[in-house]
Amino acid sequence: MEIEGKGHVVHLRQKRNFVPKHFPVFTYNEDGDIEVDYPFIRNDCFYYGFVQDEPSSLVTLSSCSGGLRGFLQVGSKLYEIEPLQASTFQHVVYRLEEKGSDIPIRCGVMEEDKNYQEAMIQNQEDIVSKSALRGLWQTYPRYMKIAIVVEHERYVQFGRNETLTARQVLDVVHLADSLYKPLGIHLVVVGLEIWSQKNLIAIAKSIDELLDTFNTWRKTILAQHLRHDVGHLFVYKHFGIKFGLSFVGSVCDPNWASAVEAFITSSLFSFTITFAHQLGHNLGMQHDEKSCTCKQHSCIMAPFQSNTSKFSNCSYTSYSKLMDTTRKQCLLIPPEHEKLYDLRNCGNKVVESGEQCDCGSKLHCESDACCQSNCMLRSGAICAFGKCCADCQFLPASTVCRERTSMCDLPEYCTGISEWCPEDVYVQDGAPCSDGGYCYHGECSTHSEQCKVIFGKEASVAPLKCFKAINSRGDRFGNCGIIPGNMYKKCENNNALCGRVQCVNIGEVPNLNEQNTIIQTSLSHHLCWGIDSPSGIGAADIGAVKDGTRCGLGMICINGDCIKLVPSYFGFKYF
Repeated sequence: MEIEGKGHVVHLRQKRNFVPKHFPVFTYNEDGDIEVDYPFIRNDCFYYGFVQDEPSSLVTLSSCSGGLRGFLQVGSKLYEIEPLQASTFQHVVYRLEEKGSDIPIRCGVMEEDKNYQEAMIQNQEDIVSKSALRGLWQTYPRYMKIAIVVEHERYVQFGRNETLTARQVLDVVHLADSLYKPLGIHLVVVGLEIWSQKNLIAIAKSIDELLDTFNTWRKTILAQHLRHDVGHLFVYKHFGIKFGLSFVGSVCDPNWASAVEAFITSSLFSFTITFAHQLGHNLGMQHDEKSCTCKQHSCIMAPFQSNTSKFSNCSYTSYSKLMDTTRKQCLLIPPEHEKLYDLRNCGNKVVESGEQCDCGSKLHCESDACCQSNCMLRSGAICAFGKCCADCQFLPASTVCRERTSMCDLPEYCTGISEWCPEDVYVQDGAPCSDGGYCYHGECSTHSEQCKVIFGKEASVAPLKCFKAINSRGDRFGNCGIIPGNMYKKCENNNALCGRVQCVNIGEVPNLNEQNTIIQTSLSHHLCWGIDSPSGIGAADIGAVKDGTRCGLGMICINGDCIKLVPSYFGFKYF
């Protein structure tokens, strides 16, 4: 393999038994019923190894999706490899430092959030020798059995493709497994749940709130059909500079073993570091301090994420201390020695692979006109459930099965050949909507509408000079986001309408939560009203101009920038 003009010999070994023989994938049908399938997942395409004549090298690759994907560590340099688009035999290898990230991101576990963790872990001592503990760790291999949940928008970004979603998840865990190998930990995905129809919980703007909500759902719902040591939720959502949040030291604890990660990057390795970092918190690892080292410029448990492949000596210490507690014995149980999931059967009212329907018990099935107790359709019936099924027959084509919810949404119609209502779609991004706005992801967002939501129905958007004067300050009341160093970004004039929303005609100051502060600014005959950026606790940022809001003719706000809409054959693109 040629890297930076130099040839390297790479030695690889196949990683065996990485994917369980019966790998359950849970999805949901149109009626909201859970379904489980055990698809064929290749188990012979995951590899690990080293680069010849490079003593500290590390290679982790997979060929499951055609071509090679993964990373290589050669000396102190990290590289990511992936196939060129539209090719499975040509690849691109690039230095991870060169690829970079769009914005600085940090973990959501911060000093002001310690109330989340007080009941779960005690303060760690600073540093102990890694070599002194190596014998203890390697005596017993440990298995971290992970349940992964993919929220609906992340599934949509994967093209609503369950196979692609499963491959991406397994690739991430495969890479992270190599990072944990020096600690003697094997990462095992015991099952995947995809919220294929809609999200089963509210995806809050605050990652702190989302973690609480997901944890409640995990321990009350997910745990009923998929046993796990820890559950992680992958979401396609920005949480400001926070890339993830987890409960520290919670692995094996059925009440707290949860984490949430923002999966918004296109870099497989970058998200792998996010995932590995949050797993580290589950295992009791704290954020690295200045005294922590790993022979790289940064380590996996650094509070601000960067490209790295090693845990620090402090992480080894934290993990070692957690392993001394008796409540972490679940990690000693190999996955094949547990019944990790329930093999469902006919009669449980869950339509599973090989079943046409499932009406439940024989008593219930006696009164079902469409389904028999053997989970097969009755004679003459062609369907038993679904929004496009009535009286055991498909509804006619053009029958509305999902009404439009807004002017940027579209109704869905039955096809006449399926019981399923087609995928929920919306008007293409960039289409005009009310108040001169543009549709974006099914919503019509305008400054005036946002003002009304915050300050009441009489409020309206402030003059442009309010946006320019306030958002150019670069403070918590006026900014266009966060820049490296956790500093507020001053808005350029062309981006002023994409910073903090500014409003006028405020008759009464609203009652907002305690995390929000309202500011009134007097500018030549105008009183401009706005809300500050939330502090580090992760509160919902209702004062930032929403993505998709019009900022000029043929232009919308995306992540604090005013972006031009360019029509294309497939709709609109943003430049």
